[in-house]
Amino acid sequence: MGFSVVNCICFIIELFVLKGYKASPTLTVDVNDVFVNSGITLTCSTSSPAIVVAWFMRDEGSEEEKMVIAQEWLDANQPCPTDNNAMDCFCLSAQVYSCSIKSVNSRNDGQSWRCKALIGEVYSVSNSYTIRLIFPLTSLTILPETSVAYPVFNVVSTFTCITSLSRPVASIQWLNDNINITHLAYYSHIDGVARSDLQFIPNANGYIAGNISCVASYEFKSISNILSANISIRVQYPVSNPKVTINNLSISTDLSIREDRLVHLNCFSTGYPQPSYNWTYSGGRSTGAFLNCTFTRNNGSVSCKAYNVMRTFDGINSAEATEKNIALKINVLYPPVITKLSSNDKSIEIINSTIRVQRGDNINIVCTSDANPLATVFWNGQLIDSPTLNVISVQHDAVWTCQATNTMTEFDGVISTSNVTRNVSARVLCKNRCTY
Repeated sequence: MGFSVVNCICFIIELFVLKGYKASPTLTVDVNDVFVNSGITLTCSTSSPAIVVAWFMRDEGSEEEKMVIAQEWLDANQPCPTDNNAMDCFCLSAQVYSCSIKSVNSRNDGQSWRCKALIGEVYSVSNSYTIRLIFPLTSLTILPETSVAYPVFNVVSTFTCITSLSRPVASIQWLNDNINITHLAYYSHIDGVARSDLQFIPNANGYIAGNISCVASYEFKSISNILSANISIRVQYPVSNPKVTINNLSISTDLSIREDRLVHLNCFSTGYPQPSYNWTYSGGRSTGAFLNCTFTRNNGSVSCKAYNVMRTFDGINSAEATEKNIALKINVLYPPVITKLSSNDKSIEIINSTIRVQRGDNINIVCTSDANPLATVFWNGQLIDSPTLNVISVQHDAVWTCQATNTMTEFDGVISTSNVTRNVSARVLCKNRCTY
């Protein structure tokens, strides 16, 4: 068995020698790193003199391989003439054929080259070489394309950073006011273009403004390049519940003010964009944070609406608005007014604060007032403070005085007391001539 294997190997070697076995051509290049506008020389070396060497190229993604140029060795005085202006081709010998791309451009990227050599009557094909250009980083774009962006508090906003084509591909980092927030981003790259999408949620207490920066870093051997792009941000907030001060004093929603007193109201809310204000009160409507007004009885309501119009992420005003309201219930204070003098005895008629009665009649008169707070009503000279005057067996003409008193305490601690009186006269009539 061993003898047969040895005989077979010897026979194959004899055939190679007798038939003139030709090794495949070898394709080599003169540079390892190819840049745009640089040159590259491809060399096809054969083991035996070739009659013709043809160069073939296939564009990236294409199925079609095209012959670019053919070289033929004539003699040492005419080494491979060529009329291709894009390539400079020459022969060092009948076994070494070279072609140079004078100025490489981006269209050459991804091209596959190989040579075919006609040696005797047989075409042999070389190995394939693919041009992969080195692209330094040249530009960086941040989106949205605006100098100021307007994210919304506690809402996800997406910033995007995209590099130019670079090979090797660039890395991207994100900074928020010099704080690295790259962990909030998603990085990807396709065909040498790097992209990073930052999912930014402004939620730090008191954080209103700052800067978002993306930084792209490129490293290749001795080449280093760092580019950055920045956007200023203004964080948008919905308006907060408004607060109202009166005469610079903080108040609750229920308060007391004396009728016709001029007061100065100020409505305040936080938010960004800055809030605007609308007032609604018994006297009408008003805009702005300040309102000067007076209140009358039975008209003690006032409300303030704070609102802001939110912007889109890139800063264009939108129709979306946030608003909050506060309603104040004003207790309008006013001094007493004696509104009515009346009697429970239907036979007694009071005309112009005067009554006519028969001597010896019993009378009662009720004094009614209107006031806020309610007034204390009494008749002067009576033993009991009561709004009702009771007189038994009237004998003489008389004048009685009703008095109403109230004390008003306002929101700022101002206290005032008011009194009002009203007289009623009794005219005593006699059935016979009166004697006194």
